[in-house]
Amino acid sequence: MTQSWMFTLTDITKTYNLWDLIRATIADLTFSNSAFVPSMVQELKLQNQTPGVVITWSNFSLTSGSWDVKRAAVNSINLKAETVSTDTNPGVIYVAIIAN
Repeated sequence: MTQSWMFTLTDITKTYNLWDLIRATIADLTFSNSAFVPSMVQELKLQNQTPGVVITWSNFSLTSGSWDVKRAAVNSINLKAETVSTDTNPGVIYVAIIAN
């Protein structure tokens, strides 16, 4: 299963929890009328979409246009433990997950 999202980080003083951002996009948290989104994934990709803004992903800085990916052999990457923040300006991030 592969899914992706775009998020705007508007509060420069806040550290956002990635799972909370994703969960807010799910209309039906029982998943009876929406696609299931697991909180544990095999691959997680983040890309900074905003020129001139530095996005910090779990203590790793992503400058504008850059991306990074975490991969595991099984669904062992916990989205509830992943955090993102922005520096001095609001920023947009692209998030993609792969789960088996």
